[in-house]
Amino acid sequence: MLGALGGGLGAAHADPDLAAERRYAADDGRLAGAARLFAGLAADAGWVRRYADLDRARAELVRRRAAFAALAQARRDAALFGVAVDVLAGAVPEREADDAAAEALAVALGVRVPAGAELGHLAPWLGGAARVRGTFAAVALAATLRDRFDEDWWRNPRAGSWLVSTAWAGGAGAGADAGAPDEPGAAAATARAFEAALG
Repeated sequence: MLGALGGGLGAAHADPDLAAERRYAADDGRLAGAARLFAGLAADAGWVRRYADLDRARAELVRRRAAFAALAQARRDAALFGVAVDVLAGAVPEREADDAAAEALAVALGVRVPAGAELGHLAPWLGGAARVRGTFAAVALAATLRDRFDEDWWRNPRAGSWLVSTAWAGGAGAGADAGAPDEPGAAAATARAFEAALG
């Protein structure tokens, strides 16, 4: 639900003066980033304690499970993206994509997935790229929000105004990294934050 809310807010707050193709089309990674930013709130113990009204022990349980789910989702997306790249590069014939996906997921997740179960997530082939970019965008946005508005950025009305005016206003053409820090080393810092967030 939180992910759907974030994606909807990201889509709804594109600048209304932009051309329709900039508001609604193109970069799915930007909307995936908005969705994952909000879905990540379930892994924030402070947010869970405040809004789900859970004690410290239960909030920590929810946080750990949400972080595990985010890790599994990121590993799944990366594995499927790798298969998609192999198919597009001709290294894996398209007719073998479902078997390749099952093998990649077994390595990434440590469980066997029946061949064909993930084929719908492979095509169109670059959907995985948007999900992977969205994960990185969410980590970068969360880090920027914490730097600008403190650990509980989700309580600060200025954080919402910043998301609307800076991160989401550019529309689909702005790219998944809109609103992310652009100082030197930001990409490496984002990668480190991503690794830390997923444990």
